[in-house]
Amino acid sequence: MSKTIIGGILTGDETPEETIALKKASINKETTQKILYGVEYKDVKFYLTRENQSNFAELDRLRNELTYPFEVWCGDNSVFIQDTTEMHQFYMLGMQYIQTCLSEGKAERDAL
Repeated sequence: MSKTIIGGILTGDETPEETIALKKASINKETTQKILYGVEYKDVKFYLTRENQSNFAELDRLRNELTYPFEVWCGDNSVFIQDTTEMHQFYMLGMQYIQTCLSEGKAERDAL
């Protein structure tokens, strides 16, 4: 039987190594999606794209220079951050969420 890749799925007589590589790729994709469609804060879903991660990091870095309450937007939704402590908590929530997703994905891949 010949090997064919259809829609990212290997069919045919794949080797155990190829099967594991496909499973790892699938876990990586799921982990990325989980991060992107991510975290909720004050009932607002924040998408953790790389751009948003960078923007939130910059807000955290500048938190002592911002005027509060500060409105943080994500798509058509927003939340008001009341002070520097809350701004840092908002940022850390996102970073901890990303770390948890990555750790869970790594554990899944290591279990293969």
